[in-house]
Amino acid sequence: MTGSFAIRSGTHSVPFGGVADGLTQWEVTIGESVSAAGYATALFGKWHLGSDNGRFPNDQGFDE
Repeated sequence: MTGSFAIRSGTHSVPFGGVADGLTQWEVTIGESVSAAGYATALFGKWHLGSDNGRFPNDQGFDE
């Protein structure tokens, strides 16, 4: 999603309950990049970007 290694983006291990998990909010995804250029974006399949508010795919630049 970002072009970075998982260890650098915060998605390198299986999260345990009660802790922040998923892609860090300062990472720029391809969805955010192409959205800024006017494209519509969608994400299908299992991409674990996070399970907390602010870390869902719709918060990371994906329209659907």
